[in-house]
Order: sequence, then C-alpha cells, then structure tokens
Amino acid sequence: MKYCLFCRESYEDEMQTCPYCGDDLLDELPEEGDAAEAYAYHGGHSADQEQESEEGQPVIQAAIITSQDDLEAAVDVLTQGGIYFEIEDADRMSANAGIIPARAWRLLVEQDQAHDAFVRLVSAIPQAFPRVVAEEVGEDGQERRDESAAAAVESIENILNGSETMSDETALAGGVIAVFSCEDPVAIARTKLLLARRGESSAEMLSRIAIEAAGAGGEGAESVLFHTMQVLEALSHDSALTGMEQLYKSPVAQVRTRSAWAAGRLGNPEAVDRLLDLLEDEDEDVRYEASESIWRLTGFDFDFEPEAPVEKERENVEGLRRMWARTRKAVGVRGRTTLKQLLQGLGGGV
Repeated sequence: MKYCLFCRESYEDEMQTCPYCGDDLLDELPEEGDAAEAYAYHGGHSADQEQESEEGQPVIQAAIITSQDDLEAAVDVLTQGGIYFEIEDADRMSANAGIIPARAWRLLVEQDQAHDAFVRLVSAIPQAFPRVVAEEVGEDGQERRDESAAAAVESIENILNGSETMSDETALAGGVIAVFSCEDPVAIARTKLLLARRGESSAEMLSRIAIEAAGAGGEGAESVLFHTMQVLEALSHDSALTGMEQLYKSPVAQVRTRSAWAAGRLGNPEAVDRLLDLLEDEDEDVRYEASESIWRLTGFDFDFEPEAPVEKERENVEGLRRMWARTRKAVGVRGRTTLKQLLQGLGGGV
C-alpha cells in the first residue's frame, strides 16, 4: 500500500502521487516518533497541535467538498491562486449526521485568505455549493442576494405552513442557512419569527445547523450561528450542547471559541463542567468566551483574567471549580432572551 499523510488516505502500490493533493505517496507509514515531523513536511499537523500554516497563521475552513472531482478542481484552483491550503476528512459527528455526506473533505486555508479562497472556489466549482451561495458570488451579487433571501424566506414559510412538501429537512435547512448568512435584516427577522412560532418542531434542525456553523469558518458561518442560537435560546432548547462540547476538541481555536460562546446561550448548567476545562485552553479568546459563558450560566462573580497566562490563573480556576462543586446549580441565566421577548421584538419589525 501507498500512503498520503496530507489527506490521510491509502492507495494501491502502483500509484505514485495522491489524486487529491498531488503529494508524493509514501511506501510505509513513519514510526510513531517520526510521525509528527513527517506529517508536518507534507503540510499537515498532528492531532494535538494547533492548526497553523507553514507561516504560523491559523487556518480555518473555507469549504466542505463532497465529490472527488470537485476536490481535484478545488486543489487546482487554490494552487493556481497561490493560496496555502490543507485537506482533512470532514468530521461526521453524530450530531452532524444528515448535514455532511458520507464522504466529504474540509478545505482549510489561512484566515486572512479565507474570503478570497471562498470566492475563487465558488466561482470555479459552483456545483459544489448550494445554489443560493453560488449565485451570490457572481455579477450583480447584491441584487441576487436580496432576491435569494426573499425567495428563501418565502420557501421557509411555505414549508412550515405545509403548502410545500419535502422528504427531509434539506430544503428547509438550506433556506435558513441562506437567510441567516445574508445581510437583509427584514429577511432575517421574518425567518426568526417563523421558526420561533413553530417552536420545538424546528428546534432539532436549528441545533444541527448551529453545530455545523460553530465548526465552520468565515463570517457567514458566524452570522448563522448567532441568529440560530438566538432562536434556540428563546425556545429553551439545549440538545445542541453535546455537539458543541465535541467541538471543544477542535484544533482550530476559532471553533473552540464559537462553541464555548454557544454553550453559554443554551442555558443548561450541565455545560459548566466542560467550560471550566476551557479556562485552561491555550487560546485567550477561548478562555474569554468560556469565562463569559460560565458567568452567564451560574451567576457567579469570580476572579479570572483570560488574557493572563494559564499558570497564573490556575488558582482562580481551582477556586471556581470548588465554588461550582458546592452548588452545582444556576442562579439564573443572565441576560437570557425569552420566547415572548423574541416574538414581541420581531413582530414589530416585520
């Protein structure tokens, strides 16, 4: 067998290069002690390392590709554009089932090149992206965005009212993602209103969308996560917590940061134990969001400086652990948006 450390794939002996990334294949896997160095040489990172490019820049997800042909095309696009990239298998956690297909690859690029990479990919292989996303990148993009958002809201309303049929949630989820990633405040407000009024019947779908958005990169995903979490918070629905906590293991600090923030919005005090562990994360932003979520969930006032070195704050963290162990209950989630507040606020604006 031949092996590609970059894509973590194995191939028949007659193959010399990886069909996905173009790297030379290895005749055998390196010994355990040499694996990290060998993998880094091929452009990747061992599982316990923060994901950074060769220049030391953080890398984030630019796209998820679901066909081998599209992956090969994407590699060509990024290579020709001089954009540093990495490929890894998409993480199909159980909470993501139904959103990420059985075989998919994540394309990771440096954070400051993410937008350029995304535009290049959508322009070159639009079939790899949802139609509404592909349309946004072309000429007259703003007009298309407005039309797409309005059409998506109408489709969402028809599906929820039962005037359109569907075999699964794909159409509904796609419409919600399209609206929540756009910049049309009216479309966003209308969609939140429709979903909030629908109640629990839309909550599980929103939970899956939230987990996917927390695990993705870019401003669009951040916008989707924010709007989705506002509805879930108002509905007091916390089933996304398990999926969010699985994201704490991500090598991408941005993913850990977003999932820590989201855990604080779900209103479940069971999140506190895992959030306490994030107070010792190596990334300052992660530590900050974890501390804010703990404060929000417990109501505790405690001493913790996320910008300080982890070692310096260890005593404060242990003190907070002891405080939580004595009570293990929330005083009341601070600043929580209720369903009544959400419906009243949105109802007056749409």
